[in-house]
Amino acid sequence: MLRVAACRAAPAVFASSSSILPRFTVSRAVLPIHFVTRRGYAEIFSRTKPHMNIGTIGHVDHGKTTLTAAITKVLAETGGATFTDYAQIDKAPEEKARGITINSSHVEYETDSRHYGHIDCPGHADYIKNMITGAAQMDGAIIVVSATDGQMPQTREHLLLARQVGIKKLVVFINKVDMINDPEMLELVDMEIRDLLSTYNFDGENTPIVMGSALAALDGRDKEIGVDKILELVKACDTWLDLPARDLDKPFLMPIEDVFSISGRGTVATGRVERGTALKGKEVEILGLGNSFKTTLTGIEMFHKELERAEAGDNMGALLRGTRRDQVRRGQVLIEPGSMKAVKKFRSQVYILTKDEGGRYTPFMQGYRPQLYLRTADVTVTLNFAEGTPDAEEKMAMPGDNVELDCELIFDLAVEVGSRFTLREANKTIGTGVVTKILEPFGLRTIVTKKYTVEHECVSFDDSTGLGVISITDHAQSSLGDVVFVELPQVGTVVAQHDQIGAVESVKAASDIYAPVSGKVEEINETLADQPGLLNKSPEEKGWLCKIKLSDPSELEKLMNKEEYEASYEH
Repeated sequence: MLRVAACRAAPAVFASSSSILPRFTVSRAVLPIHFVTRRGYAEIFSRTKPHMNIGTIGHVDHGKTTLTAAITKVLAETGGATFTDYAQIDKAPEEKARGITINSSHVEYETDSRHYGHIDCPGHADYIKNMITGAAQMDGAIIVVSATDGQMPQTREHLLLARQVGIKKLVVFINKVDMINDPEMLELVDMEIRDLLSTYNFDGENTPIVMGSALAALDGRDKEIGVDKILELVKACDTWLDLPARDLDKPFLMPIEDVFSISGRGTVATGRVERGTALKGKEVEILGLGNSFKTTLTGIEMFHKELERAEAGDNMGALLRGTRRDQVRRGQVLIEPGSMKAVKKFRSQVYILTKDEGGRYTPFMQGYRPQLYLRTADVTVTLNFAEGTPDAEEKMAMPGDNVELDCELIFDLAVEVGSRFTLREANKTIGTGVVTKILEPFGLRTIVTKKYTVEHECVSFDDSTGLGVISITDHAQSSLGDVVFVELPQVGTVVAQHDQIGAVESVKAASDIYAPVSGKVEEINETLADQPGLLNKSPEEKGWLCKIKLSDPSELEKLMNKEEYEASYEH
């Protein structure tokens, strides 16, 4: 028996405690679960079948969203469940106006042997960022190719990105065959796609290719190219796409796709669990983008259903205790406390795409700054040839080269050896890479438990997880009225007055520390405005900050009352 359950329109995972749901304005670009369950009414998720994440990828207007709707309709008709129509999938006003998919959207369905989470990715070049997010969640894919067009630029780019994010197998659906009367043309498209698959290291010879019409299936006409072909496609997914081996024994990791607040419930972070398991009621850590703190999972849901435990591969919505919406951002990760470190600099092996692969026409040199995409994060990165490279200043990276590069991010991310990333410039994917060495991690551990007086403002340092944590006391907040900024080698973070908690690396490793100064921000600016060498403008917060060099931890005594200074360090 086939059953299908479609994601509802409201972009939330957890229900409001009120019987009237509040209105949310949340982009579907990053929500893996688009439904609301009223508190106390959620169905319990039962793991009776193996779960797999698949999705539709391919060029714009080739019929990915139509195929997604057709799959849900055909399976719903077979199993007697509700389907998700085209308008529900592309429901954002911008999508309706332009007639294209902008954000990745999700539906759920079952076959006799598997439970699927299906992601419909955008094909337009302008929204490739959202496609990368969707593809990064997939275990397998359906690439949709129009019989009237054949392979197109985003067909090739999506195949490249699918390979880069670890998709090893996919199924091809050649759509719109009802618009082609020449069988030889269909054979040509078949051969062309198989050659293209082989080019990107997929099994072009044996990959199933299904030819049909998603619109015919959706309209209930031409059964032989409509409904029958949809069922054939689903069967091909069941038999050809391998269930992935889940890393259940490794520490929990979930890249955060989106975060939103629900009145009466709290803050919810959503994403696909990459590895490990998460248990309701357990402590987790949020890491990356200049902020790190611990919280507790007070609720877990997936596709309308409550979970006591989420595991690798699940599309999870996590309710976080005592966490504000502005403390969590897309691109951070939810992890088992202490299991990962955030870094800003690492060494990598990068392949530079050729112009025929959609990459650059020209080489680049030392100091090139493209955009780096890693999991759900995208940040600007500075690329330099690996330290020790002869004549690095004059050296060029040519399209088609495999080069060893040192990457320096503008914000710290959770990075490990083996992490894969994509480099993009404007609307082009220009390279793909893998991390080979961490150059400057958060490594040293510092434990400082006393409260210190810095220019009459109290700041307390505390560490129990291997990462420094700085908090501003009430006295410091009321007197300073601004921020404290600590900049460490290649690692910087801002602790905002209203946030109070920010991740900083070991005080022992610090080379520069920005300390609070007594008085209001305006007075500080007026007093120090004629000393530009001592001032530094925070890029994220308002106000000037007084810069104090710190080359040795003992110099903290110059900033604090010696009677109150007491610190211990450990590696």
